[in-house]
Parts: sequence; structure tokens; C-alpha cells
Amino acid sequence: MTEPPLGSVFSLAGRPAPGLYAGAWFFTLIAAGLLGVALAASSSGNAVGADVLVIASFLAFFVAAVLAGGYQAIVRRATLDPERYRGPSPFLVFAAIFAAANAAGAIVALAGLGAPLGTTGRALVSVAVVAPLYVLLVWFLVVREGALGWGQMGWPTTRQLWARAMVGLGYGATATLPVLIVTVILALLLAAFLQVTPPALLPLPVTLADWLVDIALVVILAPIGEELFYRGFAQTAWTRDLGVRAALVRASVFFAVVHAVSTTGVDFSEGLRLAVVATVVRLPVSFGLGWVFARSGSIAAPVGLHAAFNGLTLILAALAGPT
Repeated sequence: MTEPPLGSVFSLAGRPAPGLYAGAWFFTLIAAGLLGVALAASSSGNAVGADVLVIASFLAFFVAAVLAGGYQAIVRRATLDPERYRGPSPFLVFAAIFAAANAAGAIVALAGLGAPLGTTGRALVSVAVVAPLYVLLVWFLVVREGALGWGQMGWPTTRQLWARAMVGLGYGATATLPVLIVTVILALLLAAFLQVTPPALLPLPVTLADWLVDIALVVILAPIGEELFYRGFAQTAWTRDLGVRAALVRASVFFAVVHAVSTTGVDFSEGLRLAVVATVVRLPVSFGLGWVFARSGSIAAPVGLHAAFNGLTLILAALAGPT
């Protein structure tokens, strides 16, 4: 008897955790349906209803991604050798983070806080939401499930390792200046070639309050949260499956692309060119972060480079002034 199209995809037969698998698909379909209804509501002029449905859609997709991550971890534990990474794919964990962050952004917009916050405020709110999500979901889906421990991801777990981490911060920071120089030159050349203004890598602080918030979120919180995810978790997981070099490349490109997905322009052509610039100019720092992590084995090294890079970028942006 011939199996129907996609029959194996939707079949629960022989699956180790059929409830998680069915739940992931159920919430995925719910999310897609809610998004379709939201588009219909928006086209009919019901903006508030559309916003509520978009929030519900992202929340449903978040649940779907978490359930899928749990299912994938169970399957990998049953089928892969202990030397391999046996947890959920970093792409899948990021999907959950992306959905939750977008739900939070939609809530901010629905509450009418988007305009008062401004572009800088919205960017900083995003960092304040996403960075803790990196920590929470890596713990919930990876560490709690035994796929990777904090120590295996380069985090200091003893007093001696904390002392070495301080050295690692300085080691990473020493790579900041050459990485920043390459980034600036690449941005200028590529922007000139594609005839666009290079997008700002970070929001520009103006007042003292802006500086304090930027330092807390962009120089401290974001480097810790992002390095935990992209280097400590993703690069470590992929290293077990792909080797050091392939994992470094994949994690670096992933980091650069994620930071450029929200880039927009006045039309499709400009938006595409800006997205290309935004992606490519982040590759030097992304590869630098991955390299110091692979070389040192400590998450402190990329955190030091990331924090110093963001801090120097803020200073240079402030000195240059608004364009």
C-alpha cells in the first residue's frame, strides 16, 4: 500500500515522544493559522485585532519551537553516540527565542510604546528581552536536558576558572582594535560599491541616560547573552558534529545573518543592499569572536572582545555625531 504524501511526517508510529511531536505540529499549524487571520484583519483595517492575533501567533510558534526542541533532544539521545551533540538544534532554539522576542515587540507596539521609545529605545528593549531569553532557553532545552553543561560551553564553574576568566576577558579585548579597523574599512568599501549608507551597528547614545542604558545593555548584557548562545552553545554543539573549523564558520555566519534580518530600506532594492552590508560587515567581528573562543576554550574571551567592540563602536559613533 502506498503511503500518502507526507504520511511519515505526520505519523506518530514508532516515535519516542509522540506527545511532544504532535504538540509541536499542532502549535505550528495554530501559529500559521493565526498569522493568516492577522493578515486578513490587517487588510480589512482592523489594526488592533491584527496586532493581537500576531502576538498570539508568535506565542504559539514559541510553544511549538520549545516542544520541537524537547522532542529533538529525546530523539538524539536515543540515536547518537555520547561524543556527539545530543540536544536540540541551535537553529530550533533560536526559533523559540525569535518568536518570544517578536511577541514582546508586538506587545510594546500594541501598548503604544513604540513611538515614545523611538528607534534607540526599541533596540534597547529588544536587547533587554532577548539576552535573558538566550540564558533561559539554553538552560531549559540544553543544560537541563544534559546535552551540554555550562563548563562544556566554556563558562567558569570553579573559583580557579573564574580567575582564569578575568584573564580571558583581557585576551579577547586585545583583538578588538584590528577587528574594528577591518569592520570599518569593509563597511565603507561595501557601502560605496552598493551605494548605500552603512547601517549603524549600535544605537547612538545622546544623553547621559542613553550612555548608562547603552553600557548596561549593549556593553554588558548583550555580549554575555549572545556569547552564551552563539559561541558557548551553538559553536560548541556544532563542533561536536562538524569539527572546529566548520562550526566556527557556521556559527559566525549565523550570528551575522541574525543581526541583519531586521534591516529595511525605502524599497526592496535598498533593503536588500543594506541587508548585504549589515551581514558582511559583521563577519569580521563574528569570526573574531569564534576564533578567540575556539583558541581559548573560555567564553570569557569572546565576551571580552564583544564588550570592547561594542564599547568602542559606541564611542566612535558618538564622536562622529549623527549623520
